[in-house]
Amino acid sequence: MHAKDDPRLLRFRDGFWFSRALLRREHTELEALRVRLSPESLDDVLHAYATVWQLVDAVHRVRELAEAVPGLSKSDPKVRRFLDSTEIAEEFRNYVQHLREELSKRDVDKFPVWGALSWVAATDERRVTTVFTGVVLPGQEVQASTGAFDAQEKRWVSRVALSVRGRVFNVDPVVEEAATFCDHILDVIAQMQPGLPPIVRPSWFSAIFMMSDGTPDSGSGS
Repeated sequence: MHAKDDPRLLRFRDGFWFSRALLRREHTELEALRVRLSPESLDDVLHAYATVWQLVDAVHRVRELAEAVPGLSKSDPKVRRFLDSTEIAEEFRNYVQHLREELSKRDVDKFPVWGALSWVAATDERRVTTVFTGVVLPGQEVQASTGAFDAQEKRWVSRVALSVRGRVFNVDPVVEEAATFCDHILDVIAQMQPGLPPIVRPSWFSAIFMMSDGTPDSGSGS
């Protein structure tokens, strides 16, 4: 089947469109959260952790889709560049996916279970704070990395970063790579199948369930 006639492309478009929307939304929320982050605010720190791990999963999802688009070669230069530049997301996703095995090892890791979270201060872009969750026993060694600093540009590579095993997931550049790749693939799909209807608003229906004599009764949907 030629790509222009492949009905799967519509579903791949939905997959990339939603992934891009999620990446943009969660990244924007993380930045809004960063400006008020403080080590003393456990709720905000946990929120930031959860958002970064969700972004890891979202980037992984885009990577999975990128290797399966009908009519798109895996050797395409833009596909290869995207996969190479976001490989770190795969490492983090594999780690948390196999967390049971990781925590069961006899040789206990020295880095925090959920990684070390770092962020650049909103009031001073030279300063970065690194925190981690969990309990540290007296005399226990903990390995934690901060984000990467670009000496030439004299700035941190990412405003928020997460480290695991001495490896760093720099949120800003990785999310930007993934979102930009989604833009590219959505354009490619539009060229493959120019007649696809635009995504303007969600498709929806609603249902009303009414109780009659103690028996659930399904109402009409719209």
